[in-house]
Amino acid sequence: MNNNEIDVMTELRAYWCHELEELMECPVCLDVPQGSIYQCIEGHDICQYCKKIVDMCPICKKPFNEGRNYTVEKIIAKFQDIKLSLMEPENDINKYTIQLKKSVGTQTTEPGGGVIIRRSSRVALREKGETRSTTSGEK
Repeated sequence: MNNNEIDVMTELRAYWCHELEELMECPVCLDVPQGSIYQCIEGHDICQYCKKIVDMCPICKKPFNEGRNYTVEKIIAKFQDIKLSLMEPENDINKYTIQLKKSVGTQTTEPGGGVIIRRSSRVALREKGETRSTTSGEK
């Protein structure tokens, strides 16, 4: 890669990190939440601190439920590592992640030295447009 290609890639990484941060920010304080994230009945997220000071969702004006958005909480918890990995490819976090990946049982080494990552059967079925019932085992 030449310097122009590296600059473009760095700009793209920064752009997508910024876009993700905007998607995750609380609509009240505009910070990326840390800790518990709650939702209104329509599914809009709000941080634990702002939920205490507003009665209705600032986006749809509907009430909050007591449910938390655990998936977004997990994504946000990993986001700083992901951002560091993308923005600083030479960072030690990437070396640690690569070492962990080598021990995953779904990867095998090709005779030429490349790595094959096998997709789960659920992903393969989804790509074919098929579904598999989890209860009966039938398609």
